[in-house]
Amino acid sequence: MLAAAVTFGIASYLHLDGRIPLGFATITGEHFQSAAIPEAIIGIVLAAGAVWLLAGAARGRGVALSVTGFAIFGTAVGIGAVSSSGRPSITADLTYHAVIMAALLVTFAALLARRRAGRGQDASG
Repeated sequence: MLAAAVTFGIASYLHLDGRIPLGFATITGEHFQSAAIPEAIIGIVLAAGAVWLLAGAARGRGVALSVTGFAIFGTAVGIGAVSSSGRPSITADLTYHAVIMAALLVTFAALLARRRAGRGQDASG
């Protein structure tokens, strides 16, 4: 969840004309504010959910599931927005959205499986 939150933060920064120098190359963003704000919100929400989960809060997994579901929904909306934006170069955006969607779905499934496993232990213990 934290890794996904970081990537959403980076995507948001790049969509505000951000630049990331790598030494051998520079990643140059573009101005796409209608993507930058939702990406920042999703990143912040994911980070908060991850911190809640890592802190061992009683409802940590439930919060993490909700937060991850929110991120999945936001990413799906983002895929639709990018696809219909009419911008000439959307390949990188669609690739990012596909990869982050896969990561979020795996995270959601893992959280759900751990939640069910935890319930099974509670019932048998």
